[in-house]
Amino acid sequence: FNPGEFSIRNESVAGWISWKAYGPYLTEDDVKHAADWCAVNLKQFGLQYIIIDDGWFVGSNGMLHTIPADVDWTKGNDRFPSGMAALADYIHAKGLKAGIWLSPFGISNTGLMSLHPDWWVRETPGGAYARSQDDWHGPYFVDSTVPDAVREYLLTGINAMMNDGYDFFKIDGQKHVAHEAYQSASSYFLDKGFSWQEAYRHGWQAIMDATQDKFVLSCWSRIPENIGNPHAIRIGSDKDAGWECGPKPAAYDLAKYLLEHNICWIDDPDHLVLSNSDDASARSWVTLVGLTGTLLTFSDKPEQLSSEKVKMLQRILPPLQTRPLELYEMNTSPPLWTLEVDRPYDNWLIVANTSFSGQPKTSITFSELGLQRDKEYTVYNFWDQQFVGTFTNRFDCPPLSNFDVQVYSIHEKKSHPWIASVNRHISQGGVSLIDVNYNQKTNVLSGKSKVVGNDT
Repeated sequence: FNPGEFSIRNESVAGWISWKAYGPYLTEDDVKHAADWCAVNLKQFGLQYIIIDDGWFVGSNGMLHTIPADVDWTKGNDRFPSGMAALADYIHAKGLKAGIWLSPFGISNTGLMSLHPDWWVRETPGGAYARSQDDWHGPYFVDSTVPDAVREYLLTGINAMMNDGYDFFKIDGQKHVAHEAYQSASSYFLDKGFSWQEAYRHGWQAIMDATQDKFVLSCWSRIPENIGNPHAIRIGSDKDAGWECGPKPAAYDLAKYLLEHNICWIDDPDHLVLSNSDDASARSWVTLVGLTGTLLTFSDKPEQLSSEKVKMLQRILPPLQTRPLELYEMNTSPPLWTLEVDRPYDNWLIVANTSFSGQPKTSITFSELGLQRDKEYTVYNFWDQQFVGTFTNRFDCPPLSNFDVQVYSIHEKKSHPWIASVNRHISQGGVSLIDVNYNQKTNVLSGKSKVVGNDT
């Protein structure tokens, strides 16, 4: 991997997604309801997208395992009576962007396959068609080295949704496409003059050309062979509400693969599901995503979110633009997750003391954070909105309840007034503060802060 060969999409991405909220049976009204709610409660904080997941297309008959024989990616089913273009227009009218889910590589229609026998991946030259294990997102797959197959099958739904005005494309099933179909067909592609990776990338390059400047997420799951094509890649398992299904595995995925974030692509640790999570687990989950600055989506029915959890979402929007420091994989989640914020007017650390490793810290030393043990530092507790104090060498952490988290802002003590914390965002000034100055002659601290209307 040569970073100079690729340009990373320098963009904070945040949205609501329909999957865990409504599953494959979502309706046009469900999407409109979510757009209405997000426009009022989260847009002004930095949420941009309303993303329609599996279940919208003609042929949808529940959660997608095998691609339906009658699949039609170019139009919505009868639960979307106004049409997909009208729904995109509705979302846009709310000041938001519209996203759509497709899994366009797979096929189960053997009648269509018999009409175009050379359009589909084979196990060997002239052999049987390659198929995925358990038929997920297949069972058979389009051969992206065949121009007619790309134009007449792979891109039809994408082109239709581009024409309908969609801004975000979630392309699913990639584990099954890349590692079960294309990789297993290595000899077939070599006979055609391609490695399986080249053949796979050929289809993705066609997708990226077709989607132009729109945002593209490759899903299920992390496919390093596709580096340089999608703007974001799902890095791990599906997430759901509750400690064991949500924040804990998300922390494991990010400990392992955060090294690639904003270097190879934008990491997607999968959506938050807060409505059925206890407050402690939800706070840990939003802290993890908020401090890492990864792709941020949540998937709740809006009316099921408590006011406390809405505030949690507001405090991590918009996602930060971060770069990883540890350029190696970690096989366990560390107890401390640390973000350095560097601005022209100050430099500080945000430190999350977490339950991800099983046991939060009871005391944090400044030396383990890369700070000097003999200097004085101020510590502010973000979620509790409390100034903890001024310390040298170390400070103690109060006991945490199960699955909870503490987030501290740590500044080197100064000889004049300065900003210790800001409650607008988990970065505690990294998003909102600009032009902070101290005038020594007049003893005046001044500056500007970007605030959200009606937000305390």
